[in-house]
Amino acid sequence: MQRKKILFVESNPALATAISRRLETAGYQLILARNIAEALSKLVCRRPDISLIDTNLPNDDGFCLAQQIYSHPNSPGTPIVFIMADHCRARLERAIGYGPVAILHKPVDPSALITAIEQASYSTEEFARMPARKAA
Repeated sequence: MQRKKILFVESNPALATAISRRLETAGYQLILARNIAEALSKLVCRRPDISLIDTNLPNDDGFCLAQQIYSHPNSPGTPIVFIMADHCRARLERAIGYGPVAILHKPVDPSALITAIEQASYSTEEFARMPARKAA
C-alpha cells in the first residue's frame, strides 16, 4: 500500500518538526511548507492526498491557502485539516465554512492528530468526487 502524502503547512519550526516526526512514525509521507507560496509550489509538483494547514501563516492565513487548494486543478478534492492557535468564535466559524475534515487546536494532541489524518485518508476518495468548494 502506498503511503499517503500530507502537505503540512506550518511556519513554526519546532511545531513542524514535532508533528512531522509523529506523522512519519505513523507511516505518512510529509511534504513540508512554511508559507503559502511554498505550499502552492509543492502542491503542483507533489499532488498531496491530504493538506494539514496552520490557519496563522506569514503574509496571509491558512484559509486563503485552503481556498486556493480547493480551486486548484491538481487538488480540488484534497481533504483539509486545520490547526488553529486561537479559540476565537469568528475564526472557528470561518474555518468550518471551508468544510475541513477536522479542526485541531494548539497544542495539538498527538492521538487527535492521527485520528484526524486517518479520517482525512478515508475521505480522500469522497472528497475527490465532490465539486470544487467555495469559502463561506
